[in-house]
Amino acid sequence: GTLDGLVEAAVRWQPDLVVFESMQGGGPLVAALLGVPAVEHPIGFARGSQVVDALAAYLAEDYARHGVRPPRRTTALDVSPPSMGIGPAYGRPMRYVPFNGGGLVGDWLGPRTGRRRIAVTLGTVLPEQGHGGFAPVVEAAATVDAEFVLTAEHARLAEHGPLPDNVRGCGYVPLRALLESCDALVHHGGSSTTLTALDAGVPQLVLPHMSDHFINAEAVRRRGCGVVVEDRAELAGALGETLGDPVLGAAAREVRAEMAALPPPARVADELIRWALADGPDAAPRTAPPPPVSAQRGATT
Repeated sequence: GTLDGLVEAAVRWQPDLVVFESMQGGGPLVAALLGVPAVEHPIGFARGSQVVDALAAYLAEDYARHGVRPPRRTTALDVSPPSMGIGPAYGRPMRYVPFNGGGLVGDWLGPRTGRRRIAVTLGTVLPEQGHGGFAPVVEAAATVDAEFVLTAEHARLAEHGPLPDNVRGCGYVPLRALLESCDALVHHGGSSTTLTALDAGVPQLVLPHMSDHFINAEAVRRRGCGVVVEDRAELAGALGETLGDPVLGAAAREVRAEMAALPPPARVADELIRWALADGPDAAPRTAPPPPVSAQRGATT
């Protein structure tokens, strides 16, 4: 399967360091198999190794099959803003730098008319899975004195039929560039989207749907840089609050300054190289795998 292919590629390539996303359980196994350090790269606000440990337990048979235990030399990165991380300080701080691939916003937005502008995105996953769509936002937008820009595939936008005069649809565009001309962002609560809005220093209205959306939304709400709406009937009022409350904008700009002060990825990459080549471990070794996931679930239900 995927894990075997990953092992095969790693053995052939022989990396000196393995960087893995928290939900990618194969990364630590490969690092253990090759005897090289491993770096966890979380995306979001939750700190700690719980997910990594749970995946190691889930893959216990695979570790045994390869004759290894979870890697001894591990560290982690932390891209959450200092005032928004959930849990004790964990890993090496690193600035989150938005990346949306190639693309241009273009001139189609035209000059600002003095009317406030709100970007709206539901990411790339939700529209494909049929989770609600833009309809509630479009209906609420028609009652708000602001300009709305919906970003999604054109086919998904076409499903909504004619849009109100103050709502404009476009294809996917680089979100960070779009936010340069916007006063707020309405979104689903994805980690990258949330962090991109924070990097832009704009207040957010979050409509969480699933998975880590609720964790991210709560982080935004607690920091006071956005509004969270779970009852779609409250959308119109929440849009007005997001635009009209200056405290939200001030908090968003504070977080932007926090993020700008963090070490950039290039500097952290240099530090990781030096750490990987050092003789001694930089983190406490893991001497035993955690209990099976089933046992953990049984203890909490």
